[in-house]
Formats: sequence, structure tokens, C-alpha cells
Amino acid sequence: MTASLAQFLYQSPPGSPTPPGCSLGPYEVLGELGRGGMGVVFHARHTLLERDVALKVLKSAGETERARRRFLLEARTGTQIKHPNVVQTLDAGETEGLLYLAQELIEGASLDVWIGRLEWPRALTLVYQAAEGLGAAHALGIVHRDVKPSNILVDLGGKAYVTDFGLVRHLASASSLTRSRAMLGTLAYMAPEQMRGAKEVGPPADVFAMGEVLYECLTGEPPFGETSAVVQRMAALHKAKVVPASEKVPGLPAGVDEVVARALAKEPEQRYANGAELAAALRPYVPEEGVELSASSVAAPARAPLPWGRALGVLAGVLLVAALVGGGYALGQREPPPPSPTPAASLAQASVPAPPASSRSAEILATIGDAEARYRKALELLRADPRDELARRVERDLRPWREVKIEQTPRPGRWDGLSRCFLYLSQRQALFAYGGWDGKRYNPHTWLLEKGVWSRTQGAVSPPRRIAHAAVYLAERDQVLLFGGQRADSEGIVPETWVWDGKEWGIPNPKTLPSARAWHAMAYDSVRGEVVLFGGATENKGERLDDTWVWDGGNWARLEISDRPPARSGHGLLYQAQERRLLLFGGEERKRLDDLWVLQRKVWTRLKPKKPRPRKRAAMGWVATPRGAFLFGG
Repeated sequence: MTASLAQFLYQSPPGSPTPPGCSLGPYEVLGELGRGGMGVVFHARHTLLERDVALKVLKSAGETERARRRFLLEARTGTQIKHPNVVQTLDAGETEGLLYLAQELIEGASLDVWIGRLEWPRALTLVYQAAEGLGAAHALGIVHRDVKPSNILVDLGGKAYVTDFGLVRHLASASSLTRSRAMLGTLAYMAPEQMRGAKEVGPPADVFAMGEVLYECLTGEPPFGETSAVVQRMAALHKAKVVPASEKVPGLPAGVDEVVARALAKEPEQRYANGAELAAALRPYVPEEGVELSASSVAAPARAPLPWGRALGVLAGVLLVAALVGGGYALGQREPPPPSPTPAASLAQASVPAPPASSRSAEILATIGDAEARYRKALELLRADPRDELARRVERDLRPWREVKIEQTPRPGRWDGLSRCFLYLSQRQALFAYGGWDGKRYNPHTWLLEKGVWSRTQGAVSPPRRIAHAAVYLAERDQVLLFGGQRADSEGIVPETWVWDGKEWGIPNPKTLPSARAWHAMAYDSVRGEVVLFGGATENKGERLDDTWVWDGGNWARLEISDRPPARSGHGLLYQAQERRLLLFGGEERKRLDDLWVLQRKVWTRLKPKKPRPRKRAAMGWVATPRGAFLFGG
């Protein structure tokens, strides 16, 4: 019988380690990531969707009403901000007297672990990404008020995420959870107006803090020196002269100094107005190609170097949650850095227990050649220690298929995958299905699988039955965009554009349209908020197309690119957010293809990777992950 997490938290002495296997609502607790004065953060798994999350729990009984309201504010704010550089809030609720908040689990570490160890291109890339995430919050009238390195997470692919919106202020709201002239945030990153307890603290305060983060990432040192008291901090802000970063960082473009200086201006109106403006100012200095978070992007460290292989192994699957478990609820101060921190020491300083070393697991698993036996041994190791990340990675990689039986009526019929429209809606934690073919009939319905229940949307209109269309999920807008395909009626292959808004389908009215096609491919550029379409087949004796189109949310525009991939259909197209590029592979024209192309800055370039490489194929499965692009079948 599964134990109740609520019962354990209420009945156990404070600080007692949480046993694995406890449950809270639909979540099974796999281990503890960290705890603080306001709650505990667990590594948990949604038992139906089998999705791992960071589950933050506030024990509402005995907590102040103010803490409860802050927790709910963070949950609501997290659902509003939909951006690839913001940690996404997936679910929230209250059960058995416990408030909980489920967020995406980031495999990596917080930015403070990397300060002093990054070359300037890597540092600029991370801060640029974080500024874009802040810009998305500012566009919604949300001010973070506690921007600092520990509230910026970096995954194993080198992508930055802003997290911890527990101290936010909504500019449009007249109400506030803070007392008048209260000084909230972390002392070492406070803007002058925050130090003064100004009534109106807006996005420029976040820009100031991000300017400090930028300088610290570049130089390994805070721009105004180490200060441990409010009086010292105020004096430093008004008197200290910031040494240009380019004087400390060889090769740093002088223009970056200007960006830093404006971000750190004493008066709010002299700074960039918001995160988006700061990101735009940094953009010319950010490498177009993504820079891997590896030894090649690490400068000679100002602090002791990290053993890179061990660092990634130790930090994989860990979400640094010092801020999440209460650090953002009170005035915090930055502790002076130790002389030679290690990854485990950095974790401990963040009030997060370091994962145990996996050397013993590595020795055990390395001796087992059979995959099934290795999977069983990984499960055994995890039962003994749920925080054994190496065992968890082996278990995840070797986890067998299992059928999820949903005995429910109605539910989708036995339609095959010709629809090419089966999507995961990350904002809803739901599966979306449209179209298909069972050998006799076309599927006319749109289905959602949410919380284990299939439901059919009943909008006023819906796309006519079809196959071989393309569809993508626009996570930031929580929309599905569909284009083209072969209809079941006399219309045949069509150039139709449809948008599903979460409840029903609608027909936009773009000024221009790609020509009619089927078996084409689309991918969503989450950074620019655009959908890219390439190729496809027409009804003209199977003619293939080689044109590139972009959907900006309201209209289609053709990219006039002379050097481009040959015409094809049935190819794969995906977007790699970290590298800011689209990859195209395979497909067929008169024969199957195996060429690989990249679209970056509206320029197609053919890549020629070394062997071994995938064989010629079409209609394969292809997905982007933080570790690269994965291809299967075809």
C-alpha cells in the first residue's frame, strides 16, 4: 500500500528524511531534492503520465496566511509565463492539508555553480537566455524582484531557465502581499530603489539584478564587491566605480561594457526598460551557434576547477531548490565564496543535500551485459537509494514499454498514424490527437487525454477529415497550428490553415498562403515564436516542393532562399532551441534521401556529419532533447 506523504510530514519529526514511495495526489515521491523554512521540494513522478517533476510542497497547517498566499501567487504566476527560458509550472493544488506545486524538472544546476568558470561566449549566452525569460514575465506586467544566480537554472544542454516567482509583483494589480516600503529580495542583487524600499519597483529593478549577474558571470566577481550589510551595500552602490569587464576578460567585446553600464545605471529610467530590451542589447554579442556547457567553454577558473565528467554525473537530474524552498520569502544575503568549492559543496551551500556518489553503482552496472538484468539491478539500487542518479538514468534509458489501459467510452478508435498529428501539450500535461485513417474511414474528431480521461472537443467548427497534414504545438500560446493535408472529400490536397485554441478550431485569414500540399513538415521555433514549414507533395503527379514558409502567428511569409534543400516529402524537421536552429533530415523525392540540413538566420546549410550516420529513410520519428536530436525508424 502506498504511504501518504501528508501523513508522513505531519507525523514525523522536522527534518526526517522522506521515504520513497509516498504519494500526494497523482504524484509518487521518488526522493527529496531540498527543504527550507517554507516547505520541501521532491523529485516526483506523475503516475499516469509518467512525467518526472519537481514537486514543491507547503505544509499549510501552521504556516502563516501570508506564506500561503505567496505560494498560491507563485503557482498562478508560473502558469501565466510561457517561455522556453522560464521553468514551467505544470500543476498545482491542495490535498490532505498540503499545498503543492509541480514544475518541470531541470537536469542540471543553478547558475551560481558555474560563476567564475565560464568563458565569455558561454556567459553571454546564458544571461541572454535568462533575460529573454524575464522579458516574457515583464511583458505580462510581472516583476520578479529576486533575480540572482541561484534563481537561474542551467540544464545539461546549456540552456538557462528563470525560476522562483515567489516574490513577484503584478504591475496591474492594486493589491500587494508586501508591506509598504518593505525591502524584499536578496541583498547582493538589489537595485537602489529596492534598497530604498520604493513603493513602485518595476522591471528596471530586475534589469539591474541581471546586470550584476552578467558582470559576475563574465568576471567571477560581483561588480560592487562583497557586501554583507545593508549600509555597506548602499554605500557601494553609490560610491563604488565598476571596473569594465573587458579589463578583466581578454577578448570580451567593448560593446558588452556599455550594456553592463546601462543595466547597472543608478536610476531606473536610465536602464533598459525590461528584460527584452536587455536581451536585444546582448544579442549582437551572443554566438549564433550554441556553446556546449563543457570543458571547452570553461575558462581558466578563478576558483578551483570542476571535474567535468563527475560534475555532470552528480548534477544530472538535480534541481537546485534553495530559492524554491523558502529563500525567496525573506531578505537573503550572499555568503562569501569558499576558497575551493566542489559540486557537492556548492549544493550543500544551497541547502540542498548533495546526491550520493555513484561510483559503486557504476562498478556494479558495468559488470552486467544483459540489458534486462541491468534494468532490474538499477531498480534494486534505486530502492536502496532513490537519489542514485546513475541508477536512475540507467532505469530511465532501459525502461520497457507498458500498455496503459483506459477502459472508457467514448475513446478514440483504431486510427493509424497517417494523420501525423499526435502531440504532447506541455502547458496542459495532455495528449492531443486529430485525424487518422483505419483503412476504411477518416477520423473526423479531435481528442484530448487529460488526467487519464479521453475527451472529444465539441467546437462549432472543425477541420474537414484529412490525412498527411502537419501540425505543431505552440507552447507559449497554448495553441495547435495545422496546415494542409489530403482531405477525404473532392477537395483533395488543400492549402488550409487551422488553429486550435484549447477549446475549438478556428480559421485565421492570412494574406498569403503556401500552396496546397501534403506530407510536408513543420517545426516550432520557440525562441522567435514562429513556425517554419518546408517541402511536401502536390496532386500534380506527386510533384515535390522545396519552398520554406514562416508563420508568425497571423500570417504566412515565404523565405526567398536560393540555396536550399532539394524538393522532398515525408522528411523530418525539428527545432533545437539551444542551438537556435532547425534541422531537416531525409524524406523522398524519386528516391529516399539521407542528407542533413540546418536553417539558421534564414540560411540553409548542408551538414556532412562523419560516419556512421542514419540510412536513407522517410516518415521517421524525430525529436529534439537537451542532449541532441534523436531519430528512430522510417
